[in-house]
Amino acid sequence: KNGSILGALLKAALNKSDAKASYRAIGVFENCLSNETVEIMAQYDGLLLMLGTVASRSKYTKIRTVAASTLKKFSSKINYPSPSHSLILRSIVETQANNKNQKNDLLMSEALLIQSRNSSNLLPITKCQGLVEAIASITASTDMNSRENILEVMKKLASYSGTKSIIGLNSVFIDAVVSILRHEGSDNEKGMADAVHIISTLSSFEKSRYVLANHEGLIEVMVPYARSIQNTKARTAAVNCVAFLMQSMISSNNQYIY
Repeated sequence: KNGSILGALLKAALNKSDAKASYRAIGVFENCLSNETVEIMAQYDGLLLMLGTVASRSKYTKIRTVAASTLKKFSSKINYPSPSHSLILRSIVETQANNKNQKNDLLMSEALLIQSRNSSNLLPITKCQGLVEAIASITASTDMNSRENILEVMKKLASYSGTKSIIGLNSVFIDAVVSILRHEGSDNEKGMADAVHIISTLSSFEKSRYVLANHEGLIEVMVPYARSIQNTKARTAAVNCVAFLMQSMISSNNQYIY
């Protein structure tokens, strides 16, 4: 019986020719979501991926918003090792992959921030295909709150023992950090400081240190930042990090020579 109801609502939610029916159906999903119903709903075939598809592709703003909001609500109730956890992560990837004009950045950054607060979710986030790319896409958002949220997620991934050795070798992740450091301006001072914090944290892992030191553009963008930043604590962190990475680069080059 419940499956029949969910099936009917899912069909209505995907109805492109009836915006009102689609909006109401997704609203029902959101209103019915609770700790008791979340697993039944999440495991219903196609429901979570439908939310990701509608959130990114509907031509109606309010439908996109309610779908993304419902997906965020699911993310607040589903954690690893739930059998539905991979589905929620894949739905976030689907949403960001087709996120034209960055319209879902804030809600998806909030969904990922919620996920990152539970350490058991961090390794699955790192391993989910396309999710690091989704995270990287949000660092380029024009919305400051979205960027701040996703930087908190990145800091957690960089500091957690189970993920730092993986994320520190991921070129997409490092490129995203470099892009933050290139975005100068008073509106990005905290973001740049967070980016240096991420690099400093990752450089504590030996294998990551070599990758970071040789990553194109990283040291080049950190040096002028270290010279120009007014915040003493942030400047000290940047200078120490640059010195650490340069030392690693010199050591690796000497090993190669000999």
